[in-house]
Amino acid sequence: MISNECFLCNDPNVGLSINEERTYVKCYLGDTGLLVSHAVDENELLESEVYSQILNDKQSINEGMLYENIIAQMLVANGHKLYF
Repeated sequence: MISNECFLCNDPNVGLSINEERTYVKCYLGDTGLLVSHAVDENELLESEVYSQILNDKQSINEGMLYENIIAQMLVANGHKLYF
């Protein structure tokens, strides 16, 4: 899957899909490594250098975006639907 869709849930009680609002959606990339490659201008750097800089906190990147995508990817891999 290229993207993981996350739908709005108006009432976070039992049966989230009953209260699913499909007109509001967040999309998470199905591959976090690919997201990093797109998010960071890697024209001047090798891929291993980009990841090394991120891990050593030398590359400025929106880490919240990465964490959200990683969590979404993990939830989908374990068979859960995504809601916000």
